[in-house]
Amino acid sequence: MNVPQIVFEAEPELEKFSAFAWKCAAEHISSCPGAPQSPYMDEAFAEDRIWIWDTCFMVLYCKYAPEIFPGVESLRNFYLPMLDGVETPLKIHIPDNPPLFAWAEWENYRITGDREHLKELFFQHRYPQRMFRFFESLHYGDRFPYMSSLYPVQWQKTPFGYHWSGGRCGMDNTPRGDFPRTVIDNDPAYRKILFLDAAAQQALSARIIWEVTGDTAFRQEYDTLAALLNHYYWDEEDGCYYDIEATAPHRRVKVMTPASFWPLLAGVASPEQAARMAAHAENAMELDGPVPFPSVARNSPHFDPAGGYWRGGVWLPTAYMAVKALEQYQFTALADRLAEQLVRHQLRTWLEFSPHTVWEVYSPTRAEPATCKYNCLPDHGKPDFCGWSALGPINLTIENVLGIQADGVSRMIHWRLHHTCRHGIRNLRFGGVTASLEFDRGTIAVETSEPFRLKIEDRIYHIPAGVCRIKEGKIS
Repeated sequence: MNVPQIVFEAEPELEKFSAFAWKCAAEHISSCPGAPQSPYMDEAFAEDRIWIWDTCFMVLYCKYAPEIFPGVESLRNFYLPMLDGVETPLKIHIPDNPPLFAWAEWENYRITGDREHLKELFFQHRYPQRMFRFFESLHYGDRFPYMSSLYPVQWQKTPFGYHWSGGRCGMDNTPRGDFPRTVIDNDPAYRKILFLDAAAQQALSARIIWEVTGDTAFRQEYDTLAALLNHYYWDEEDGCYYDIEATAPHRRVKVMTPASFWPLLAGVASPEQAARMAAHAENAMELDGPVPFPSVARNSPHFDPAGGYWRGGVWLPTAYMAVKALEQYQFTALADRLAEQLVRHQLRTWLEFSPHTVWEVYSPTRAEPATCKYNCLPDHGKPDFCGWSALGPINLTIENVLGIQADGVSRMIHWRLHHTCRHGIRNLRFGGVTASLEFDRGTIAVETSEPFRLKIEDRIYHIPAGVCRIKEGKIS
């Protein structure tokens, strides 16, 4: 299969695990006659339904093999029914799932460098802009003909933020709101709080739209949401973003989860705020520990050592987001360390727990999948979940374990070399380039189809097409 291949001599099992994830993901390329986009990426949960945030997160690894995996293409199965009124046999299970379309599209562009797709998306169809406005216009109780969920829309904008729910924000039985275990999914109790991630995700979308198009209306949307988050949702005493109560005086509800990192990904935090958030990420009593980014802080009374789905379980989408949020503020060493812990936990689970596969959600304490929701069967999350859990063996392994950050727009690779063993990557595609890089005993071997720039520490090398070596700062 024509996908990136990991080289890591010190741990060959990591190479095999990454290859397994690609194979598992390929098995979830599905077809549906009559769908706006077929084939498409199936989230590994239900054949007749699709989820917004699952698909957006899958785009993030599909970007590394776009000729095989229909990543951004799969988003058409949301754009056309939700915005253009196109009928579809694929049901959109939750239309008010996290609105991550602009982010997914932007991250895809950063690797592929596909300017024509970007122009068509943002300037011809204006799908990111229209999706932003769609979410701004939603009201509690809305229903649409393409929905499959029995529950209506939970999202609704207020002057102080957004109503939502556990099931709709994607964190099904989350204790956000300081709710007991019996409150799950779309319980009306969630109406008592306003969700920080909703505001941060809309801010992230507005920022990307404004930066791509120059539309100052979205700059204003971004500034308004950033100010809202920093005034109402930031807690100076704890140094953390929290949800707030929906009614005045809008007190902060101090339940710490990885969702607190969405404002960092959106770029609304100051450097000082980001540093205080980073401290929570490296606190073993909060969001660090044996496995980073449990879905609720370890010192919370709601934390379940077995996982309990979103009451301690480690989820790759929110963990990946938090790692990238830390990188946004240059906490790269911390991000790399946490990412490597996450990948190694997935690897240990793959090796030690049967069936040997990639799981929907992982235990925060043991090398096994996390347990599920209250009174929910089966006891563990779903297997073969590639699906978003491929973000560990693919993205985090490439971007953080290996330290390879590719930019297809500028045709540059920034390689943070922090291992001494022979390691690297083969068949990495970005911006029309196909390259292989391998570090071994102080020498970097490069083979590439096209010229590109390679940045190592503060030095930039101009790599010619063909085969070359870099040793002692010289290309030969």
